[in-house]
Amino acid sequence: MNEALAHTRAPWVLTLNADARPEPGYVTRLLDCVRSHLRVRIGAVTGRLIRPTEPRRIDACGMVLTRNWRHLDRGSGEVDRGQFSTPERVFGATGAASLFRREALDDVAVEGEIFDPRFHSFREDAELCFRLRERGWEVVYEPSAICEHRRFNLPERRSAMPAAVNLHSLKNRYLLRAYHQTGGNLLRTFFPALIRDVAALGWVLLRERSSLGAYGWLWKNRREIFRRRRIILGRRTVPPGAIDRWFGRSGDPL
Repeated sequence: MNEALAHTRAPWVLTLNADARPEPGYVTRLLDCVRSHLRVRIGAVTGRLIRPTEPRRIDACGMVLTRNWRHLDRGSGEVDRGQFSTPERVFGATGAASLFRREALDDVAVEGEIFDPRFHSFREDAELCFRLRERGWEVVYEPSAICEHRRFNLPERRSAMPAAVNLHSLKNRYLLRAYHQTGGNLLRTFFPALIRDVAALGWVLLRERSSLGAYGWLWKNRREIFRRRRIILGRRTVPPGAIDRWFGRSGDPL
C-alpha cells in the first residue's frame, strides 16, 4: 500500500479491498460529505459496507473500540434496518473501502511510512486511525455511500484461516497497544484487557499453537517497537483523553 501511495499525489486516496464492490457514486457521496462539513477537520471518511446476504446485513459502518482493546466493525453482522442512517464521527474507518485525505496521511506518516509494514496484514487500518486521531484528524461515517463487501476473514471463521494469517492477527493485537496505549489507559482498561489476553493465550496453547510465534516476534522486535512508540506518542497533538473517550463509544454527532 505504501508503494502505491508513493505513486500518487491526489488530494484524496481510496483504499479498496479486492472483495469490495462500491455502488455507483460511492466516492462522490463520500466527498459530498466532506464538502458539507468543512468546519470539521476530516482526515478519513467511510461509507456503509454491507454483506451480499438476504436480508441485507451490515459489514461495517465505521470502527469502534471496546474496553478490552478490541477494534470492531460497527454494526457487523446486524440486519440493516437503518440503525446507522445518520452521518457521524466514528473512531476509525475500515481499510476495505474508505477515503483518506492525502494531507492527513502525510501528516501522520512515521519515518515516511503511512501504513506500518510491521503489521503485514490485519489491524493496520486501526493503527492508522489511532495516529489520525492522535494528530487531531476526524474520521466520519457517511451512510448514503454504500459498498458491498464479501468479507471472508471473520472471527467465527478463524479456524479456517491460514496459520500465517492468525499469527499476524494475534501479533498485531499487541503491537497496536504497544504503540498507542498510555499509562492512564492501561489502568482504566487493565482488567478487561487482561481477561482477553489470558483467554487468547489459552486458546493459542490449547488450539492454535501455530500462533505462538507471535509472542516471539514481539519479544525479538521489542526495541524497535518501543522506539517507534516514542516517535508516535511524541507527535500527538491532542491529550490522551481525546482518544480514551472513544473506548466503548459508537459515534458522535457531526
